[in-house]
Amino acid sequence: MSDPNYSPPDSRFIMTSWQTEESIEDIVWYWLELTNYDDNIFENYLLLIIGETEDIETKIMNAVNEIRL
Repeated sequence: MSDPNYSPPDSRFIMTSWQTEESIEDIVWYWLELTNYDDNIFENYLLLIIGETEDIETKIMNAVNEIRL
């Protein structure tokens, strides 16, 4: 069980999510547009893909490039 008073500094905050039915474009949009909050603007991301990954890196990078235009 987590300590209810646990309050890590923002520099150590980790946000996670899990998607199984959303499109890659929707996932990337969420990841790039909705994860910033208050004065925390993220520049570095870690993406972990578990399962079938054929061609997925290209699809993700294409979605990132389209959103960041």
